[in-house]
Amino acid sequence: MEKFDSQKHSKLIDSMPFSYVSTAVYLDFCAYVLKANDEELVVKEDVVSHNFPYFFLPRKKENWECMSASMVSKEDIQKIKDSGIEVSWENPTETEFIYSTQNLLNPAKGYKNKIKRFENNHKYTILKKYDKEKILSFYSLWEGQKEDLNNIFAKESNDFFFYCLNNLEKYNIRQIYVEVDEKLVGFVWGVKHSNDKWVSIHIKSDYQYRGLNRFLNHEITKEFADTKIVSLGTGCQDEGLIQNKKELGPIEEKQYYYVATTGKIQKPFV
Repeated sequence: MEKFDSQKHSKLIDSMPFSYVSTAVYLDFCAYVLKANDEELVVKEDVVSHNFPYFFLPRKKENWECMSASMVSKEDIQKIKDSGIEVSWENPTETEFIYSTQNLLNPAKGYKNKIKRFENNHKYTILKKYDKEKILSFYSLWEGQKEDLNNIFAKESNDFFFYCLNNLEKYNIRQIYVEVDEKLVGFVWGVKHSNDKWVSIHIKSDYQYRGLNRFLNHEITKEFADTKIVSLGTGCQDEGLIQNKKELGPIEEKQYYYVATTGKIQKPFV
């Protein structure tokens, strides 16, 4: 097993489904590559079990036996069963929200009104670069607003944020920072996934500024106006965040399952 390297393993990214987690920056952050049955498979350590499940369903059916995978669709589960392999465990995990770039650029009335609420109530400045120390200071303020710092996603999210912060130029991460009265009140980062897709990887805003989160979403989308679709990631098992993402009008909600399999189901002798 070796650490994932997006330059060395770029073909693996091309073969993976479109997702927040199949961006080069996320894979370099936490993924590994192992070989099985002449197939290179992308894995990540499970923070609970410390096993290394596959991200997605392997291409080769030989690798479907005695495996675990953390981002498997219902359709993929059926493929496994149809192949005669026993699924010993399947657990719904996260739903990823996919949007039309054009829909976010031309939002529906409710979404648009929230953007206007922020624009009309505040004299703001938009910047595309920002001082690192000031970003860190705001990040500490943002963390202080969160209610659940013990969420199982919190540590990874925190570590991934710092990885991105230290590699903004390397991955050509596009940035939007918003100041009100010369004070940073929120920022959002996005990154290209492929020619017609992109991912919003981090958005942080001061909760007291109503409409700011929607405003940030709209501004970063302008940076990717030449693409077709975008992932805003999952709801991280946060009901408020899930509802927030549903209100933005996703064109697809991808439900993932954590799956474990055994071997081929033995047919009884008759």
